[in-house]
Amino acid sequence: MNQLKAFIKKHKLKIILSLGLLLAIGIIQFCNLFLAGVEAGVTKTFYANAQEFQLIVPHKEQPEIEVCEVLDEYKTIVTAYNAGDPNQCDNSPCIASNGENICTALALGYKRCASNKYLFGTTLEVEGYGRCIVVDRMNKRFTDRVDVAFTAEKKTEAMAFGGHERNIKVLRCK
Repeated sequence: MNQLKAFIKKHKLKIILSLGLLLAIGIIQFCNLFLAGVEAGVTKTFYANAQEFQLIVPHKEQPEIEVCEVLDEYKTIVTAYNAGDPNQCDNSPCIASNGENICTALALGYKRCASNKYLFGTTLEVEGYGRCIVVDRMNKRFTDRVDVAFTAEKKTEAMAFGGHERNIKVLRCK
């Protein structure tokens, strides 16, 4: 034990520098993993104004130009809702079923939708709306519909868009 103390005392500076280097490497590795997750399209937790919120970060900044494989294509009734409107949602109108703050996602320009048919994180291409990520659920009686999200302020646009039969493509984006 005394030898260990003597060694630490003699090499204190080297040990501190080594630990600092290991910490720096760990931080770099964490950043690389985080950025790799962003490219893969995964859920990330963010903090703003001392509040935690989750957001599915899309594969790339412009998901419209991603190369995607069409897994399925069909027509169905597409409805629209205003995320953040307490008259159209439950008692937490900005929180999607997967825990994401959908109001924040929409404000950042990401498109979101609800579907009971697909897993959270599935990318759908909705005719007239574009690509959206499934983050929410609908009433269980709607098994085949897609409900696209608009901000609370865009009620007129949501009313005009919803209630029409549209083409849906289920995508796997790389």
